[in-house]
Amino acid sequence: MTKDPGDKRLFPRHPLHKIVRVEVDGEIYEGETTDISLGGVSVTATTHLSNDAFVNMHIDTIGEMTGHVVRSTDDGFAVRFDPVKEEKDRLEAHLKSMFKKD
Repeated sequence: MTKDPGDKRLFPRHPLHKIVRVEVDGEIYEGETTDISLGGVSVTATTHLSNDAFVNMHIDTIGEMTGHVVRSTDDGFAVRFDPVKEEKDRLEAHLKSMFKKD
């Protein structure tokens, strides 16, 4: 994946379409990931979440992640991960196994 010189993201994005369950203030919502990186995930959903909302997520095949909403649109939202070390290590291993370069 070639990095766009104008892209200020710290980590490369990878397309990923998995069911995600998101908990915010005791309410559970469901959506689908569209892409993921070590820094966060984009989710397609009918739910509108407020920027800075803290979320607990369960992403199919990846597991539990935590983060904050950094962008909300009509068709979904983006979350910046605030992972504890074990979440970060698990995500990194999962992404490496799925998207390793041959």
